[in-house]
Amino acid sequence: MPLPKCQSCKKEWGYKESLKSTWDFGKNMNCPYCKRKQYLTAKSRKNSMMIMFFIISPLALFFNSSQLWGLVALVLACVVYIGIWPFIIQLSNKEETRSK
Repeated sequence: MPLPKCQSCKKEWGYKESLKSTWDFGKNMNCPYCKRKQYLTAKSRKNSMMIMFFIISPLALFFNSSQLWGLVALVLACVVYIGIWPFIIQLSNKEETRSK
């Protein structure tokens, strides 16, 4: 799976830069190479929410059996989600309001 590419300079972001966007993407983030603003595409935001739903929703089964196992499963789900985040995001030069 490829890492995201800046839509201005076309350089692929490294895993570290992409992972950093997990914490920095309020509205935009600057490309580490050309310093131009990049935004998550609407499709990327939608896909990340769907993936989060499919990772988190099965956790209800763990919470029903034990709160400890539920907590362990939640932590693991968050680690998995953060680990795959750089591979599911796509970038755009402008902010998109809805998926096409």
